[in-house]
Amino acid sequence: MKDWRAITLVLVGVVAALFYSNFLLDVVFSSDHDWFAVVSELEVPGAQTATLLRTTDVLCGVLVLALLPYVWAALPVGGWRTWAVSMTAIFAVTCAAAGIVSLPCADEMSCLTTADDIQRWTHDVLSIISQTAVFLGAFAVGLDTRHRGPQWLHRAAWITFWVGGVLGTLVFGYYGATDSDSWQTGIAQRVQIGITSAWIICLAVLAAKQRSGRT
Repeated sequence: MKDWRAITLVLVGVVAALFYSNFLLDVVFSSDHDWFAVVSELEVPGAQTATLLRTTDVLCGVLVLALLPYVWAALPVGGWRTWAVSMTAIFAVTCAAAGIVSLPCADEMSCLTTADDIQRWTHDVLSIISQTAVFLGAFAVGLDTRHRGPQWLHRAAWITFWVGGVLGTLVFGYYGATDSDSWQTGIAQRVQIGITSAWIICLAVLAAKQRSGRT
């Protein structure tokens, strides 16, 4: 890790991960963080840190895209590498797009126009695609590294997919459907976001190790 370019890749991943877990910025900079609210509701126009959170969504997407050529070079050659990088690229692009197209209002009852409904639907679709894509990308990395490693990345990929993707989605979906304003909904989403951020750092470390000639 003495190569400054490898260190830079890790730093890019850490910053991207922080930007993805940008609800932490709301905890720091807002006067009253709402742990019950899903993170998208913190980005509604007029919210205290909306501009900051939406900006970091976009920057996260850009930084993840910047890592992908190095991730591509570091992963074992095979069909699953293409799937892994493609899914992660979709995650990055739709993450940024969801930051640009925010929720127009905090809840459906406040969305009074057809334009509001379209914007809300667009944001929700982008968010779902983004979250699904990153976990499918982790799944592909798990398959790509199952024989040739690196084993630490293989284990991290399965943890990301099964805990963050499968279990996290089931818990978040259940509480979101039964009581979207419950603390369980807000915490479940934040745990899922945290796991995704950790996965971004794993990809950055992989890219850095490849850059410095170690796996």
